[in-house]
Amino acid sequence: MKTRDLAFIALSAVIIALCAQITIPLFAVPFTLQTFAVALALFCLGGRRGTLSVVLYTLMGVCGVPVFSGFRGGIGHLFGASGGFIFGFIATALLYWLLYYAVKNPRLDLLFMLAGLFACYLCGVLWYAFVFHGARPAALIIPFVIPDILKILLAKLVSSRIKGALKL
Repeated sequence: MKTRDLAFIALSAVIIALCAQITIPLFAVPFTLQTFAVALALFCLGGRRGTLSVVLYTLMGVCGVPVFSGFRGGIGHLFGASGGFIFGFIATALLYWLLYYAVKNPRLDLLFMLAGLFACYLCGVLWYAFVFHGARPAALIIPFVIPDILKILLAKLVSSRIKGALKL
């Protein structure tokens, strides 16, 4: 991997961390711009490098760097209500990468990202139900669906500008 790739992976992880701090606490799981940043990383860097940036962001948080929402960090945060959504970001990136690699049609990357969003919701809801012993968290994601789709669309628009400017 080239130094330029490593720099973009690290920069994308930092952007995800910064977007995690822009929060609106609605429920047990806050509304953040992480979905936007994850989508931006994947659209700009592609599946492999984008996934590495999401994994790097998660590892920074696990190591105690306060990159998760509310300037929190540490492995304990992954065992709380929003831990499944953090793992869901990795699932999003992996699914995006897999679909992009399997289909090899860059015009479908928006659909791949929406499939990844579904994977994120699935991880988050299952983890939330596990943590809260069978709670019905499906209603928890309903307020997030439209804003998350809008964040993905915005990331797609922004990424086209970034890719053109940086020749990614």
